[in-house]
Amino acid sequence: MAARRRPYQRKTGYVPQAERSYGIRVVHRERPNMTALTELFVRFTLAEAHANRATDAEPVIVRPDVLKPGADRDLTAEGR
Repeated sequence: MAARRRPYQRKTGYVPQAERSYGIRVVHRERPNMTALTELFVRFTLAEAHANRATDAEPVIVRPDVLKPGADRDLTAEGR
C-alpha cells in the first residue's frame, strides 16, 4: 500500500528571503505636552546650575552700603 502524500507544511517560522516583506508599522500616539516638558527642562536646568554653584563663595553682586548687613542707616523718609 502506498502512503498518501500530504501537502508540505512548514514546521518552523523561517521565511525565505524571496518571500519576506518589509514595511513600516505606523503607531499613532498623542502629541507630547510641551508645557509640561518645558517646565521639566527648566527645573532640571536650574537644579543643575544650582548644584554647580559654589555655595561658600561670596556673591559677585555688588551691593550698595545701604543693603550690606550691619549698616545702621535710617531708611525712613526723615533719614534721607
